[in-house]
Amino acid sequence: MINKQDDIVEIINEVFKSSTGYSGNYFRALYRCLKYIMDSDLKMEDKKFYSGVLRGVLSSKEMLLVFYNCMYFEKGEKFKELLEREENGKRIDFFGDEEDLKNLDKGYDLPFFSKEDLLFSETDMQKLEELIKGN
Repeated sequence: MINKQDDIVEIINEVFKSSTGYSGNYFRALYRCLKYIMDSDLKMEDKKFYSGVLRGVLSSKEMLLVFYNCMYFEKGEKFKELLEREENGKRIDFFGDEEDLKNLDKGYDLPFFSKEDLLFSETDMQKLEELIKGN
């Protein structure tokens, strides 16, 4: 089982680099839309709403790809930075919030993709928790 951070980053980078011709435009368009929302003068509540609209056009498999792009792929770092932005201690919660993490203990699944679909479950959950909790 692969769980070393460096190995995971290497694998994900290799996969994304080999498919950049197919996915590069897709991730750039998503990034530009989210950047437009986050750079706007809207209140965080409205930014959450519009980022939710953007998220709503993505399937759970696409959300999983966005997750891996943000968390491990070098070109996804700026996308991750947008997700980490805070205003008055609030974030857009693109992949869920702390309540969603608590619900995992109650037998519920993640809201936007299945926990079973995570490739590196332990490491991925740690990254997701860090993003959601702001660590």
